[in-house]
Amino acid sequence: VCGVYPNDFIRAQIELSKVLVRLVDSLPDSDLRGTTVLFCEEPESKMDGLGRLVMDCDGEPEEWLDQLKTIDFPQVKKLQEEAEERAEMEKQIAKSLEIKLICAESSSVSCTPIYSSFLQQITTHLSSLEPSSPPSKRRFQNVPILVTMPEDERKYSVDPDIGLFIPADCSFDRLME
Repeated sequence: VCGVYPNDFIRAQIELSKVLVRLVDSLPDSDLRGTTVLFCEEPESKMDGLGRLVMDCDGEPEEWLDQLKTIDFPQVKKLQEEAEERAEMEKQIAKSLEIKLICAESSSVSCTPIYSSFLQQITTHLSSLEPSSPPSKRRFQNVPILVTMPEDERKYSVDPDIGLFIPADCSFDRLME
């Protein structure tokens, strides 16, 4: 939602939220408690792979209702739990590697099996290290690490404004180089 002034933006968000609440309340067995709702200019409203509800701010309430009727609410909760687990793994990996941040470069990457496997591989390697032998000091200690899909052209590159890009098929040893 765009507005010339912040108050316009806030008012528009509140109005959109009110409409959404009425629609959700009209559905039996709908439960969006704890769900992040994004109002944006999307061609269609949908549930993303992180369990966030993405609503087309220009959509009509009837379109929203049709979309809401297709949502598998237990699946939404499962997606949210998986996203929380990945976020916790990212925090633990960053702490163990003594780096600023490690995360997927986008939510579409974050939801892929290869990204989950990457996090699991790094976690497994870190847990196998002796407590007295922490990972070697890295030269990118204060640079965020953003994980991309293997075919992304930015892999193994550094953007000084964003961070170091590594592919999700990167090995632990390569990560530590």
